Amino acid sequence: MKKIFKYDLFKNTLVLASGTITAQLIPLVMQPVLKRIYTPEDFGVFEVYYRILSILAAIITLKYELGIVQQKNKKHAETLFILTVINGFIITIILSILYSLFSDKILYILKIPGKFYYIFYILFLSAFFFALSTSSNYLLLRKEKFKIITISKIIRRIAEGIVQSFSLIKHIPYLLFIGDLIGNISYVINSIKNYHFKKEEIKNILNLKRITLSYRNNFHLAKYNVLPNLLNAFVLSSLTFLTLSNFAINTVGYLELALKILLIPSSMVSVAVGQGLLQKVSANKNRNKSVKHDLLIVITGLTVIAIIFTLLIVLFAEPVFKILFGNEWIQSAYYAKTLVVYISVAFIFSPMGQVLIAFEKFKTNAVWQIIRFIFILSLFFIKYTNITNLLIIFSITNIVFYFIYGFIIFYQVKKYEKKIAINNNIFNN
Repeated sequence: MKKIFKYDLFKNTLVLASGTITAQLIPLVMQPVLKRIYTPEDFGVFEVYYRILSILAAIITLKYELGIVQQKNKKHAETLFILTVINGFIITIILSILYSLFSDKILYILKIPGKFYYIFYILFLSAFFFALSTSSNYLLLRKEKFKIITISKIIRRIAEGIVQSFSLIKHIPYLLFIGDLIGNISYVINSIKNYHFKKEEIKNILNLKRITLSYRNNFHLAKYNVLPNLLNAFVLSSLTFLTLSNFAINTVGYLELALKILLIPSSMVSVAVGQGLLQKVSANKNRNKSVKHDLLIVITGLTVIAIIFTLLIVLFAEPVFKILFGNEWIQSAYYAKTLVVYISVAFIFSPMGQVLIAFEKFKTNAVWQIIRFIFILSLFFIKYTNITNLLIIFSITNIVFYFIYGFIIFYQVKKYEKKIAINNNIFNN
């Protein structure tokens, strides 16, 4: 047991996970209150907002942040961060202009009531800061500043919760969206402040020639990651849009609560594990060391958590939802029970995808993402008689693809282990 607690990956993951857990407890504690103030329609619109934000945040920086951790040179890593800021700013301006021209059509297609027209301006700005929070996160990961990442996560949720808590006084739907924006801004400010950019180095980082050169040298990050990340973000949000295309916005509101509860393990543990795994595998790869042991420890721990969580949802979803959120939200419990196996499988395999990033297997990841996207897209051409059928078909499709993903990852690890074994034998001889 002492060896486990001394293990670097475990310690780093524990620090990241502790902050994530603490940060996620804040909005979770607020949910029973907010669900009694806001209507299923409000949360239906917020779910659509959040899913679009997730898609935009996945591509708005053109994925230049993916190269930050692997950079051996500090200036090169910081220049990549500046590139994400520039890309995000330009795309945010373009999206805002386009929305101002076609807002009526967009609202109609998404079944969003006209009174919520303002949320897209908040959305674009929030997506920009959310993306920057991810970029600053990679900067901190590279320097192994796990405690700062932890604190930033907590600050984000506190700021978000404070803003949204004003709705306790009066039902003001836009506070849901403003709270999200303020939370993302707070994360970025705290992360950059504690990263400690050196003033004498900022001028060199902002050098136009350096930025242009970095843009060209790292264009492969955009080339091989923008499309797969866009497709992945769409797939992750596809259940919301699939439900929206077949049922009313209220149904999306019930689904939002089910997903929020089901994604608790992912938001608290899985993301932190993925970040810790990326840092550890990247470091071992640079030193030509084995990564198999790291992977086995992570997948074993995630599997145990997933099994326990699945049993809890199946056995206790209805009474827990009824007590915490009220009778109006009992429908969400049924959705949660239907989706829990799929969510648990995704919880296990999603962090493993960081191994492909560390190995720079962007093409392999892209092929899997594209094929999965095609299958998910085909689900939009099916006519569903009820929401349960939709959830079952969606779950089975995703479970199959996540098992394929796991096979791909272990295959790449096996190839890497074989390669370093050969290199070590040559060195020893």
